[in-house]
Amino acid sequence: MDDTAAMTPEQLRTLLSAAKLEAVPDLLSLLDEPQVSLSSDAEQDSSSTATLLTIYRRRAEHVRRTNQPIRGIGETVEKLETTKHQRLVLAVVNGAGESRWGVAFLSPDLSEVVAAVARVGPHRES
Repeated sequence: MDDTAAMTPEQLRTLLSAAKLEAVPDLLSLLDEPQVSLSSDAEQDSSSTATLLTIYRRRAEHVRRTNQPIRGIGETVEKLETTKHQRLVLAVVNGAGESRWGVAFLSPDLSEVVAAVARVGPHRES
């Protein structure tokens, strides 16, 4: 794959199917939805893993504190802490409705899913 700007849901499905991550079944389910949209940050290159780690540590704390239905957030922090990649490409999957979305963190060469998170229910008031 040359870039995720042209990545299809089927190409992402192939990468996800090889990943053994908590949020993968939810992302695969999202890709089955007829109204699915897939976007990425490939046009802007990639994101610093250190920056993503800072962001997702904060998000993980917020998810724990407010009991939000986000699957894979703790695992994502662990994977971001231990990955060898200094930069990652994000593939964002949006399903029908604002409460169905997921993010796959891809290696820079787009050969693997390093981490993944998925919202599995509606937003809960904090």
